Amino acid sequence: MDDRACEDEDNLFALISEREQELAHRCIVISTIIRNLSFVPGNDVELCRSRSLLNVLAHLLVFRHEHELVMCEHLDDQNEIEYMHCVSYLKKKSLIYKNIRNECEDRTERRPGDQWWWECVQTLRENTLVTLSNVCGALNLNNLDEQVIETYSLGLIHWIICKSHEAVDPLSTTSETNMLSAQRLCIEILTKLSINDINIDLICANLNRMHSFMDNFVHVICREYLSKRDEQTQREFSVVLLCALAKSDQFVSRVIAKYTPCFLSFIEDFEEVARRYQLLNPNHLHYHPNFIQSSHVSAANNPNLRVLNEYVSNINEDNLGTTIDMLRRCSNTLAYLSVYSENVPFILKYENRILDLVTSQFVDFKVAQILSEVLYNCSVKS
Repeated sequence: MDDRACEDEDNLFALISEREQELAHRCIVISTIIRNLSFVPGNDVELCRSRSLLNVLAHLLVFRHEHELVMCEHLDDQNEIEYMHCVSYLKKKSLIYKNIRNECEDRTERRPGDQWWWECVQTLRENTLVTLSNVCGALNLNNLDEQVIETYSLGLIHWIICKSHEAVDPLSTTSETNMLSAQRLCIEILTKLSINDINIDLICANLNRMHSFMDNFVHVICREYLSKRDEQTQREFSVVLLCALAKSDQFVSRVIAKYTPCFLSFIEDFEEVARRYQLLNPNHLHYHPNFIQSSHVSAANNPNLRVLNEYVSNINEDNLGTTIDMLRRCSNTLAYLSVYSENVPFILKYENRILDLVTSQFVDFKVAQILSEVLYNCSVKS
């Protein structure tokens, strides 16, 4: 099975009429104005109030981005069969996949000049992605029509798992030192959408029938972003997104559980940094006056202890390279995974690594506490 993106290879020097050029220019100017407005603080709320604009942005997300699926006569692999079901569903919805053919069939050729809009669509899509990344923190998908929600869900997931150069290459307007691509922008958009729980619930609900796509999506997030130590911003986006997904959907959590070592590596990397540079906080919990004075009071009735647990850490995060909150999110992801018994075998394979982190003095006390709960949940459900 071969999943190919339809690209403009034969029309690089196609002639464009004056009318077509003016139409493309007007579209680009309008989308650029909206893109620039989205950078102004406070405009995100105003732009998200326009359902017409959000509908247009959803349409532009996958507009003129087409794939062709070339398959063998007989599909024996179960994964390929599931992938075929996902593609058939998208083709039925007239999204992305426009043609499915056997490898013995000839490819449909386009006439020269049919794709005069190619460069215009590329620019419109780039402006759309940048606009969405700026406003999606204020976006509530629950206010949109079901079809628009589905387009956002399937479109964003597709750009993350798509292997075409349109998805993975840097955007045309970025500098040479900036590696920002459509794939990275979509991860950022999904991460910001996950701030609102209802958004992630709606996205998971629309992807319940797309199990094969979700497998690929989680694989890309974990292997190509969470595991890369030189891409700290993308690693943190991945942690936030995966934490929200693990909390929201049982099927997705089962897929995420296969990548448990990626989360442990994230915590271990910064445990090593804290050990190397001795980043212990002098306000360690065990020596804090509030803890000593009221240690006989239970945590539930001790407001001082609750404040300490939320805002104080035994690790100084100034030179850590990430935040304590991000490490706690990462450990919380494992806690959400450990709730389901089918995930326990994937976690228990790394029991010794988790124990090492729990007993390390260079791990945030809250992270150690959460990891202890993970081991307890696994022991109860195993």
